[in-house]
Amino acid sequence: MLLAALVLYAFLRRLRLTLIAVAALPIAVTIVGLVLGVTDGTINLMTLAGIAASLGLIADDAIVVVEEIEHGRASGQTESDTDAGVRRLLPALVGSSLSTTVILLPFALLPGVTGAFFKPLALTMALALGVSFAVAALLVPVAVGLLGASASERATPAPLARLAQSAPLRSAARAYDTLVVFFVRRGAYAALAVALLVAVAACVVAVVAGR
Repeated sequence: MLLAALVLYAFLRRLRLTLIAVAALPIAVTIVGLVLGVTDGTINLMTLAGIAASLGLIADDAIVVVEEIEHGRASGQTESDTDAGVRRLLPALVGSSLSTTVILLPFALLPGVTGAFFKPLALTMALALGVSFAVAALLVPVAVGLLGASASERATPAPLARLAQSAPLRSAARAYDTLVVFFVRRGAYAALAVALLVAVAACVVAVVAGR
């Protein structure tokens, strides 16, 4: 948890926002533990591994919401505009949580010893993702509204924000935009690129499996 806090502060460089994002971690983990206890689940190696693997996703949800709200405030938006921005962010949060959960659920349905081994891990991670979404959507906006960055902190751009305005990164962003526009306008080339990536991945898997 301490390492996660240090990493968050290194990126946000604002103490209040870091504390809000870090607070989401123990809150979500506590709720997951309570749900496991209520459902007669056990705290074992696999459930602990599921919780540990979910910490990054929990922190990511909290950071996205915190940054969206603070970006709106720093841009001079009103409270209603900020609320609208958070509402626009919710579908993305729902989609990311559901897509990861859908990927995990088949592991919980595996038969035999393999299924018994992976089921606690998959279900714990799916539970943690659901709790993470609830915390990010309900608790984090309230915490930012009460304990968000001060006016002086908003007036001083974060180091990463200043870095994003540097010439090399602006050039990289323009190149990325050009590449995205190219593939969006030429769907056939995008499909060909995806096919090549899949072929390369299949070759790598075959070589590794052969060893």
